[in-house]
Amino acid sequence: MANQEHLSLLRQGVEKWNTWRRQYPEIRPDLSGADLQNSNLMEANLAGVNLSGADLRNSYLTMADLEGADLSGANLSALVATGADFSETRLTAAILVGADLSYANLTNADLRRADLSQVRLREAILFSANLSDAVLTHAKLHFAILTGANLSGTILTNASFEGAALEGAILPIGFR
Repeated sequence: MANQEHLSLLRQGVEKWNTWRRQYPEIRPDLSGADLQNSNLMEANLAGVNLSGADLRNSYLTMADLEGADLSGANLSALVATGADFSETRLTAAILVGADLSYANLTNADLRRADLSQVRLREAILFSANLSDAVLTHAKLHFAILTGANLSGTILTNASFEGAALEGAILPIGFR
């Protein structure tokens, strides 16, 4: 369950939240299970935050810093997070249906068993990301960097990889 003090601070706005994060960098905020639907968290410092099981549907995280955050089991459907930093982020079994993660950095992100159906990952960096057993049905990964990514067991029905870099990626059996 989310720490109510942390949740209250975040709801006071990104500017106040980011100031608090700078003042207390040793605190790892707990927003697990929080209802953050329709939130505007553009440029929020959410690095290392526990957001497991949180509901962030229809929220804006453009240019947000989520490096090392835990978003496992979170609902991120229809999320707009263009240019956000998800490096080293745990997104295991997260729901990202229809999310826009274009230009996002997902280097070394853990996306195992995540539902990325209809996600937009245009020019996203997924260097060494783990997408094993994920669902990428109708996903658009145009010009994405998937160098060294693990896509074993991933469902890629009607996914588009136009111009994507796949060097060294582990691809599902039968991928063409």
